[in-house]
Amino acid sequence: MKKTILVSLAGFILFLFGCTQQTPVSNQNLNQPTANVNQNANQPVANQNVNTNQVQDPYAGWATFTNKEFEYSVKYPQELNAKEWAQIIKAGDSAGVNNWLLSEVAFGKNTELGDWQISITVSSRSLAEEKELAKMSIAKITEKNVTIDGINSIKYIGNGGEGLTGRLVKILVSHKNKVYSLNYSEVNNKNNNLIVFDKIIETFQFTK
Repeated sequence: MKKTILVSLAGFILFLFGCTQQTPVSNQNLNQPTANVNQNANQPVANQNVNTNQVQDPYAGWATFTNKEFEYSVKYPQELNAKEWAQIIKAGDSAGVNNWLLSEVAFGKNTELGDWQISITVSSRSLAEEKELAKMSIAKITEKNVTIDGINSIKYIGNGGEGLTGRLVKILVSHKNKVYSLNYSEVNNKNNNLIVFDKIIETFQFTK
């Protein structure tokens, strides 16, 4: 009888011990943190206007002049006209004085050659000859080194010689045994388009 009571008591104790070791299924995750459904609530919203502050093209709407024969291009405002004058000059040059002039393109609004303030000439003369001629034709001249399309060039600034009082600018660029002259001229300091000239020169480049 006593043996039966002891066995029963031992079994009851084992039962209670087993119950205390089990974790109720319903309480397994009570202390775990709740998933944050708003994980991205405080993240910055993607900026949909990232391109609104991009720098605008200062030459938007400009036309492009390309000289295929002498391998250069340049941009200019659409309100100006581009005209090749070399053949016109040579046609009236019976003595052949301007044989050195290979090309001259002028940019302006008017139709007369003298009214065109901005021009690009191509010369068969040497750079040394062009330098001497520039110094002879420009009064109160100043000289500085500049770079045009990666090429070291010379810029002359002064007033027109031979009675002209307007400002003159001439940039000499040597390329493939030719001299390219980028020119600006004023008459009595009127019709100041020097800013336009500077912007045009910024776009000058050789195509080959």
